[in-house]
Amino acid sequence: MAEPSARRPGRLSRGCGGPDPAVWHHGLMAEGRRLGSAAEPWERLGVRGWIGLIVLIAALAWTGWYFFIRHEVPGLAEARDRWRSTGPASYELDYTVGAQVSVPVSVVVVDGQVVGFDLPDEYAEADGLGPWSIDEMFDVVDDRSTVTAEFDATLGHPVRASFDPDEGADDDEWRIRVVSLRPLVEPAAG
Repeated sequence: MAEPSARRPGRLSRGCGGPDPAVWHHGLMAEGRRLGSAAEPWERLGVRGWIGLIVLIAALAWTGWYFFIRHEVPGLAEARDRWRSTGPASYELDYTVGAQVSVPVSVVVVDGQVVGFDLPDEYAEADGLGPWSIDEMFDVVDDRSTVTAEFDATLGHPVRASFDPDEGADDDEWRIRVVSLRPLVEPAAG
């Protein structure tokens, strides 16, 4: 016969009104029942765990912004389609680009590829000024944050675009303005 004070694992003891502490292991009772508060996982997370969780949430938020919000330039897809269907493959393009100073750029495009350009010497080494074809200009507009753009109603090419590379900085907004677009006419054969 068992002694009256002997306890069986995982059972309530008659004298103390609770589970036998000898059968606990990491919050689980020997019979697999869990006791404890719902806050235990958060309490065990610790400082490093909280920092990791915050970094993960920030990364997910940035990813959502980058892929789903940032590229919403009204009319861009329609204008690009219009350009592909009605725009000339060969043309001369004059545009200005810059932040505080607008730099004039002249480009010659043949079959969609830039074959010649004129850029003032003092800006020849500057990043972000081109030379761009209209297709590349669409890519520039599509690849920037906080863009506003206007497109030609007939051909669809960008007429004006502005974007802010750093929303926290003042007076760094870049502007692109197409001054002229002239189709190149190939000489008649024969």
